[in-house]
Amino acid sequence: MKRLASLLSRATLCLLLCLALGAATAVAADQEKLNINTATVEQLAKVPGLNETLAQEIVKYREEMGDIKAMDELLEIKGMDKALLEKLQESIMIEGVSGSDCTC
Repeated sequence: MKRLASLLSRATLCLLLCLALGAATAVAADQEKLNINTATVEQLAKVPGLNETLAQEIVKYREEMGDIKAMDELLEIKGMDKALLEKLQESIMIEGVSGSDCTC
């Protein structure tokens, strides 16, 4: 009986550790995302799926139109399509910086 209790205790501890690590990984992944409203051309160009030209177009669009408020706005940029937009959602986030109402 002691053996079973010890085994259950260890299994519970392992389960709790796995859950904690999974939650920490999810938080870390979100923190690693690049804010498209503050990112430089150089930072954007390093995002998988983007290149220097697209990065320049994103910054140009942002400078002309103000903060990007929704991911779909990026479809207005030449060279951007839905497949690329979907891929970018893994690496970028939208957070308003100039008091805009962001629908992130």
